[in-house]
Amino acid sequence: MTLFICAGALWFIWKARNDVVFNKKVLSTPESLIHKMIMLVKTWSPLLKPKMKSMAEEMVLALSVAAASV
Repeated sequence: MTLFICAGALWFIWKARNDVVFNKKVLSTPESLIHKMIMLVKTWSPLLKPKMKSMAEEMVLALSVAAASV
């Protein structure tokens, strides 16, 4: 699961960086970045084994709570 989270976070950061550099987009607010990362995890979760899916759902919930407190 840790590899899943790290890979997702790094890929998301890379995509956000590419948007800034190549598409001249302005970085979003921290809240919107967290919500985009949540959507990425939700998109990838069907690829996980059933036990890992529940862990991914817990992570999405934790990220949602973190986004609400920012």
